[in-house]
Amino acid sequence: MQLRHLKGEDVTSLNYKELMVLEDVLENGLACVRDQKDEAVTTQRRNLKQKEEVTKELYLYGQHTEMMMAENGRGGDNTCRQRVDSHVPFAFCGQPVQPKSQERI
Repeated sequence: MQLRHLKGEDVTSLNYKELMVLEDVLENGLACVRDQKDEAVTTQRRNLKQKEEVTKELYLYGQHTEMMMAENGRGGDNTCRQRVDSHVPFAFCGQPVQPKSQERI
């Protein structure tokens, strides 16, 4: 019977005071639902904005990387100095210290 009242069905049997109470309950419930909806929308917008910022940063990083690769390609030979400029540690610029395993025999 209460569920039917909350759905708006069969409210003709309710008196004025009961209708007022029912209206207050429904308004409070609706306010809670709106608050949760607004919070969910705000959270989604915040997450979307963060994703847009990350995407922009990755795009700019990709452009920077392509530009650095193009500059290194124009220099001619790949010297160790160019590799240091592209953030490769100096230790990795030389030849390997250990011979290949096939050459040991």
